[in-house]
Amino acid sequence: MAENDQERTERPTAKRLEKAREEGQVPRSVELNAAAVLLVTAGGLHFLGGSIGAALFDIMKSALSISPSEAVDPGLALSAASAEMLRGLVACAPVLGLTLVAALVAPLALGGWNLSFGALAPDFTRLDPIAGFGRFFSARGAVELGKAFGSS
Repeated sequence: MAENDQERTERPTAKRLEKAREEGQVPRSVELNAAAVLLVTAGGLHFLGGSIGAALFDIMKSALSISPSEAVDPGLALSAASAEMLRGLVACAPVLGLTLVAALVAPLALGGWNLSFGALAPDFTRLDPIAGFGRFFSARGAVELGKAFGSS
């Protein structure tokens, strides 16, 4: 226990780093991932927004100008609506794809991908409700809450 209280002066050995990596303890930054996704999505909307907006306008225009026979027949209305939804998804696919790529590539900037089953193992010591409330109402929890309200 006293070993953990001291400030470490030596760099960890390769063996310790490998063991930590196997246990799923790799550096992660939620802010880096969020910033990457936000910037890539904003850039994609900046460059592709005009064409996506025009395509969505055409979809809305064609969806609102259906024939009376399509409006009354549930089968025809459902098929027309599903066709327009598919067209809308195809129109938004480039920005959705860019966002997906950013969300998958951003973690590579810090520590790469690490599939560790040790990190997925349940830890029943963390199920203590009193300790959970202690973490919830801690100073860190208040800072995170302030950050959440400050960003909205």
